[in-house]
Amino acid sequence: GDTIKIENGILSVNGKTKINAKMRECNISKKNIKVPEDSFFAMGDNHAVSNDSYAHFCKGEKNFFVPKEKINVLGKEFKKFGGINKWKKI
Repeated sequence: GDTIKIENGILSVNGKTKINAKMRECNISKKNIKVPEDSFFAMGDNHAVSNDSYAHFCKGEKNFFVPKEKINVLGKEFKKFGGINKWKKI
């Protein structure tokens, strides 16, 4: 599985910053979180209010991963949207 780091509200996956702005108030930081092979660290597209893995992490819950059998992934991230002039290939 991937290794994630959450520090000061910034999410990095395998050493690469994925979300580089604080999405919501989160006073918890943790490095080198290993995502289990049978799970996802799932994030909604509206990070500020999504009830996702990041939200459960910020609440201090111990298990914030989603088991693969409970989620249906249809695709893979290929573009990041940050305004019409900020499209970039991932």
